[in-house]
Amino acid sequence: MRSIIMLLLSTFFVILVTVPAVMCFRGYFEDNQDLVKESDLIQGREHIKLMVVIAGDTIDLKCNVISTKETVITWKTNGEIESKPDTQIVTTQGRKSKREDKFEIANITEEMDGDRVSCEYWNSLSEGRVEAILQVFKLEVETSEEVCDTCQGEVNLVFKKGKRNLGDVNVEERIKTKIAKITKAKAVEIYGDNSEYVVTLPISTAMANQDILAMKPKITKDGFVSDTWEDCSCESGGANVATSLGIAAVAVVILLLVTVVASLIWKKWGGNLRENVSKLGPEEMERKRKLLKTDSEQPQMKI
Repeated sequence: MRSIIMLLLSTFFVILVTVPAVMCFRGYFEDNQDLVKESDLIQGREHIKLMVVIAGDTIDLKCNVISTKETVITWKTNGEIESKPDTQIVTTQGRKSKREDKFEIANITEEMDGDRVSCEYWNSLSEGRVEAILQVFKLEVETSEEVCDTCQGEVNLVFKKGKRNLGDVNVEERIKTKIAKITKAKAVEIYGDNSEYVVTLPISTAMANQDILAMKPKITKDGFVSDTWEDCSCESGGANVATSLGIAAVAVVILLLVTVVASLIWKKWGGNLRENVSKLGPEEMERKRKLLKTDSEQPQMKI
């Protein structure tokens, strides 16, 4: 009987110590606008979020773990452990400690669509993980040969989903927000479905947008794919227009300077001339008039 009581007491003690420690053990991603929940959340997938990115982006995931025990944090991509510098920051409050760790992925590519990045953590009592599934969109430009050559007309900026289309409402809302920020377009001007979203802009506006140029999108002209914007002569055409405008501006400035200088000269010399004329007496004025008349009446020499 005594042994049974001792067993019950020891079990109770273990539960008393373990349960609070387990209850205080949790991990989560720090708030990030590009991390969204699945719209149709399935039980057992609460630890999963969707990361909405555009090819060329750099993402910085931050994982926080709260526990009462020494905890280890590991990052994995598609189940493979990632080797990275130790960037953990630990803060303690009473018996609890908070561990912060971050993981950066630079220059996201369309091939990474669907990749799973996880922050896994464990200690002597329990383990857990949080996971982000990448939702990668890539920008492509569609236009015609004429628009590209003349630098006049419109282009379609097409943001295409990569390998897998989840058709998630939250993903759609987030990608539209990102597209609106990049293109300066209104949400109602972005149309499409779950696999691609389109914005139509004047080609001059698109080519003046540094965020768009930085993505180095491929251009499709009349169904034929070119590598970059450099294959579109509109860029040089835009430069020529800018040069012409610059020359015109310089010409206007020179004309204004000539006008100002001429005005100053006239004020100075014209004033002196009027002053000298006003000083001549009536007799002197008459004498000069007769001399001019005599000169004009002299016969012209014939050859």
